[in-house]
Order: sequence, then structure tokens, then C-alpha cells
Amino acid sequence: MKRFLLIFILPFLIACQAGKSDIKPGWPAIMKQNKPWSRWWWMGNAVDTTGLKIAMEAYSKAGLGGLEITPIYGVHGYEDRFIDFLSPEWMKIFAFTLREGRRLDLGIDLAMASGWPFGGPWVHPEDACKTMKMMTYSLTGGSKLQSKITYRQEPMLSSISRKALVLDDLKFPVSVNADSLQAWALEQVRYPLDLPLQALMAYSDHGDILDLTRHVGANGILDWIAPAGNWKLYAIFEGWHGKMVERAGPGGEGDVIDHFSLQAVDGYLNHFTEKLGRMDLSGLRAYFNDSYEIDDAQGEADFTPLLFEEFIKHRGYDLRYYLPSLLDTNDDQNRRVLSDYRETISDLLLEEFAQPWHAWAEKPDKLIRNQAHGSPANILDLYAAADIPETEGNDMIKIQMASSAAHVTGKKLVAAEAATWLKDHFQASLADV
Repeated sequence: MKRFLLIFILPFLIACQAGKSDIKPGWPAIMKQNKPWSRWWWMGNAVDTTGLKIAMEAYSKAGLGGLEITPIYGVHGYEDRFIDFLSPEWMKIFAFTLREGRRLDLGIDLAMASGWPFGGPWVHPEDACKTMKMMTYSLTGGSKLQSKITYRQEPMLSSISRKALVLDDLKFPVSVNADSLQAWALEQVRYPLDLPLQALMAYSDHGDILDLTRHVGANGILDWIAPAGNWKLYAIFEGWHGKMVERAGPGGEGDVIDHFSLQAVDGYLNHFTEKLGRMDLSGLRAYFNDSYEIDDAQGEADFTPLLFEEFIKHRGYDLRYYLPSLLDTNDDQNRRVLSDYRETISDLLLEEFAQPWHAWAEKPDKLIRNQAHGSPANILDLYAAADIPETEGNDMIKIQMASSAAHVTGKKLVAAEAATWLKDHFQASLADV
């Protein structure tokens, strides 16, 4: 056996020796994209050109390749130094940072929200994230519904502020409370509002299905007498989910967008076009989305005003004729309808948010970096829609989602939020890392 192995190994060694003189050891040029990049939180945007210059020179000397700017909540006691996100003063500071980045060959990425997810005071209530509310009613043939078809949203308020706060302190919409939002640190707000009716469908025990939406007056009274049989009525209302931008810095507090609505996404992106459109952005590499993180609040963002129209477009039938399937999944057909609903939400998140965002950034030759995990969608598709998929945490499956999407679609870079989630903000040490 030893003699057999040498027959194959010896020619290989001779060949290696023969070509050894042609090998020139070296190391490829180290570019900034090969170096570690760092998250760079601007606390309350309380920054100035002197401090930024010193910090960036230190980061460059330490070997960093780039920095991701995330405007974030401020430090108590420094309120007099806060700068509102995207204000004229902030824009001057940002322009200076881009110039310094070019001088030091430090790449710069920018989070497109002051905190996370996407949102801010320029998001109007009609473009804020929505939730589905359902009411059911029973009728027998020949009778008329005595109840009004209305739904008043239950109020709720969630805040991480140390200050005592009640909903009565907040005017509607939340953006008009701009002077107080930084101190209140809101996470979720739902006002006690009457929700708009989106659909009223009637289902009989004989299999008949009727659309009664147009028979409901502005006062909520249903002008309809039930035909023969027993009828179950399902009313769908459009609710406000109430998620606020988490850990928002000054000037960035407000509602989170409806990710399933192109109108909402376009309005959000156009705000950045207006603010950044005239700047020299040559030092900016990418825009960043710090994850979806809406459904970590109470309830789910599971509706959008055009859901029924989009469902027909994507699935080929009308969801309104199958509303009971969303509540009862005991048979195969109902489970299939529920699956189709979830697939539609997934499609909308990709087609109305991720892809339009990428197309918007691509026009001025910029990249997008996206944390797709946690989204109610096909995570691989969402990661693939980004130029730089980014993961976080220590869940190996979650990590492989980002890297797999990059490998399959031939992307050169994969990012990881590698050491910010170990403990609460500023609590983790290098030993923890």
C-alpha cells in the first residue's frame, strides 16, 4: 500500500517543485470593503465637526473600513445640543462627514430612519402601518340588523420613558406632538378612533355569499333585510397598528410606514429625495434598514388599504368571499386560503417595499443594506433584493439565510450586526463579544 501511494504522490511533489520558482507570494490589496465596519450611533445627533474629525481619524487609524450612521435617541442632560434629523443643520454635519470619509477613505452608510423600522414625523396616518379588525354578526331570514356596523379602536400606549404619561397627553396625529416626543420615547400608540369599514360580507347556511359593503351608511346602519336562511355577517375594518419608530432620535419620532403600500413607501422615499437630492453623496456607499421589527409590538401589521385588490391580482380570486377561512382553519380549503393570504402579504413586502427601495437607491448609484429577518415574508427573497444582506444574532439558521441568499444570487458582500445584541444598549463588554 505504501508503494502504491508513492506512485501518485511523488509525481505531484515533483510537479510542485518544478513550478515553485514561478510562485510569487504576496497579499492582495486591502480595500475598505475588506476591513471591519462599525455601527456609529449619533446620540441625539449631538455631534460637531471638530469631534467628528477627531473620531473619524481615530477610526481610520484603528483599521476600520467604514461607518454606518444611525441617528438615535439622545442622552439626558445634553438636550441643548440635540440636532433634528434631516434638518438644515444636520445636513451640513452629514455633508462634512461624507467629505471626511472621502479624505480618509472611510466608507459611509446611512440608516434611513432615526431608529427602526422606517418611519418618522413625515409619515401621515393614511401611510402608517395598519392592522385588520373583524366583527361578526348573525341574522335570520326576514330580519334586519339592529347593531351598527362600527368598530372603535381600543386605546393603548406603550413608552419606555420614565415620565408618567397618559394617552390624553397626546394629540392626534402623533406627529403634532413633536416638541415632546423625544422625552416620551413612545413605542406604540393607538388612539380611540372609529375605524373605516373596508368590507361587509354575508354568508348563508345555503352557501350564498353577498357583498353588503355599499348598503352600510355613513352612520354605520345596514340597510338590508336578510333573505331566507341563517346568515353570518363578517365586517373588516382598517385599524392603526400604532407602531412608533423605536429608539428614535430628535426629529425622527413618529409612525412606522405601511410596508405593504407602494403609496406609503414612495412617500417615505420621496422625503429623502427632497432632503438629500442636491447633496454631493459621492462618499455614501449604501442606505440601511435596521430590520422590520413591527410585530414585536402588540398585534400584527397585517393589513393595507389595497389588500383585497392586491389579493385578486396575486392569487386570482377574491378574498372577501372567503373571510371565514381567516378564522377557522379546521379544513383543507380554509388552510389554503389562509396560506394564500400570507403569501400575498409576503409578495407585497417584496414588491411594494424591498424592490422599490432598491430601485430608488440605484438611480443615484447607491446600494441598500437590509436586515430581512423577522419579516412576514419569504426571507430569502427579501435578502436577495438587497445589495448587501445583513444578519444578526447567534441563531445559525438566521445567519445562513443572509449568506445563502448572497451565495445564490452572486452578491459580493454579506454583513452581520455582530456584537450589538448581546445585552441591552451599551451594557455589553468586549469580554461578552
